[in-house]
Amino acid sequence: MRRIRSVVRVLLTTLVAVGLLTPSGTAVANPPPDTTTYYLALGDSLAFGYPSGVGYADDLQEVLKFSQPGIELIKLGCPGESTVTMIYGKGNCDGTGLYEQYGQSTNQLAAAKWILANMPVSQVTIDIGPNDVLPCFQQGVIKPTCVTDGLAAVQTNLPTILGELRARLDPGAKAAGMSFYDPFLALWPDDAAQQSLGFINALNAIETTNYQQFGFALAPVADVFQTNHPETSPFTLRPINVTRVCVLTLMCTAKADIHPNQLGYWVIAGTFAQTLDLS
Repeated sequence: MRRIRSVVRVLLTTLVAVGLLTPSGTAVANPPPDTTTYYLALGDSLAFGYPSGVGYADDLQEVLKFSQPGIELIKLGCPGESTVTMIYGKGNCDGTGLYEQYGQSTNQLAAAKWILANMPVSQVTIDIGPNDVLPCFQQGVIKPTCVTDGLAAVQTNLPTILGELRARLDPGAKAAGMSFYDPFLALWPDDAAQQSLGFINALNAIETTNYQQFGFALAPVADVFQTNHPETSPFTLRPINVTRVCVLTLMCTAKADIHPNQLGYWVIAGTFAQTLDLS
């Protein structure tokens, strides 16, 4: 591995130790000179880092600092953001000043477009789409018609989002999106856990196709979380995917929250780092 220090060593060593990533990369003698560039993090509550406000984008910036010492993070992720609100507004962050500071933008996509047109952005990450379908899961019941409509919204809106971003990316900039884990696997052995896996896989199929079409690398977070590995773990006597969700998210705590814990955000950051060839 490259001679990375401090946060990078802790991050990657931890992920390797728990079997979530494998070592890769070659050594480099000296980091490049300090120049100011920007890392633009787009998306929903995962990009924001809910609940603390510190998430994978913050962790990934620490990794980026070793190859781009002057890099600064612009974090536009908004809790509750969907593909609809990202384009058309009326999301939770509209009117807060988060977007308005970038060319008086009124939604996240407009702010991102302004930033890409006016600032030297070298890295872009995005996670968007789950909030189009997650409201379809309420009190352990999945509403099939709602899921169908939500997936259709993602299929319609994601090409618009990625196309607008791609058109403004500098030729040398790196961009990546992520696949999604299934937090509701933590409800195992209820039937809802298996049902939720179906719509998460459908969402990831749409995401993967569109990222490939628009030249975005795919950070395989679903694979790292082992979302589609229902084999029983000999250590926990539960399915492996259920165990991973409990270890990496807040779903198996008293809060029963779908978001990652600190380790989970580190894992997502590490997955993005390997996808963007930063490790």
